[in-house]
Amino acid sequence: MNTVRILHPGPMTTVQDLGRAGLADIGVARSGAADRCSLRLGNRLVGNPDDTAGLEMAISGAKVNFEYAAQIVLAGETSAVLTECRGEPRLLASWQPATLAPGASVDIGRISAGMRAYLCIAGGVQTPRVLGARATHCPSGLGGLAGRPLRTGDSLPCGLIDDARQAHIVDVRAIRAFTERWVYRTVIRLVPGPHAGLVSRVFWEQLTTSRWKVSDQADRVGLRLNGPQLPLPTIGNMPSEAMPPGAMQIAGDGRPIVLGVDGPTTGGYPAPACVVRADEAAIGQLALRTEVRFVLVTHAAAREQYALRESEFSALADVCGG
Repeated sequence: MNTVRILHPGPMTTVQDLGRAGLADIGVARSGAADRCSLRLGNRLVGNPDDTAGLEMAISGAKVNFEYAAQIVLAGETSAVLTECRGEPRLLASWQPATLAPGASVDIGRISAGMRAYLCIAGGVQTPRVLGARATHCPSGLGGLAGRPLRTGDSLPCGLIDDARQAHIVDVRAIRAFTERWVYRTVIRLVPGPHAGLVSRVFWEQLTTSRWKVSDQADRVGLRLNGPQLPLPTIGNMPSEAMPPGAMQIAGDGRPIVLGVDGPTTGGYPAPACVVRADEAAIGQLALRTEVRFVLVTHAAAREQYALRESEFSALADVCGG
């Protein structure tokens, strides 16, 4: 088994794949990559299946050492300095696969756009599967490496690489055009949620005409948004109901909270809206203090947008996958 050693992790560096779907009925959050599009694209660039585990880094990167000849790519907007045993340090740019000699170190810098970036490694991170996935869910301590963010000195097992894989030219401009359209959006589309009928027309007008700002109380569990106080429905005590990632709850102060991939599977706040599936990656990339706007669309339009995104992703990924 190949080994990657963590020399210095960022503030929130975790092992993530595409998460644990279908377990909400037993209280298990989906978790996985907050920006599934970037992880999937990065995996395609190094010849991995889409659901292969890599490293998710928030706000700033990490410094890692490869004890074997590895193939990697930085998925997201960041850069890194590569230091090998022989030769001068050189810069690694986003979306450009690189082959590393044994003993190489990669020092990944700050995230320059959005909130997160991914280090995808050919063969993938091979920490044990827990409930079908390697994804780290820190609130419950599931998955990844001991269910926690990575620390200095941690070692991660990685899979074997495909020596027969051929290098190819990557169209970075096409990748960035895709991510600008689908990943780094700040106009987020919503569909009516389970409690849409409990709020007034004034609520929808304020929600969709106001400018909201991601608060400093934002993480993988959820994004609390600062802005005007929305009119709350008069509903009394609500029983807890199922809540998927992307559900928009309205807290007692009248301000929205958008649940993230690590969010609770049930909740007692009213949820009048949900983020469309096509914009889930954009929610995962909203940086602290970013200004956001919301638009309301129909369920039919949301399905069309998701189908369009996946069609564009497939066309791009087929080229990226060589």
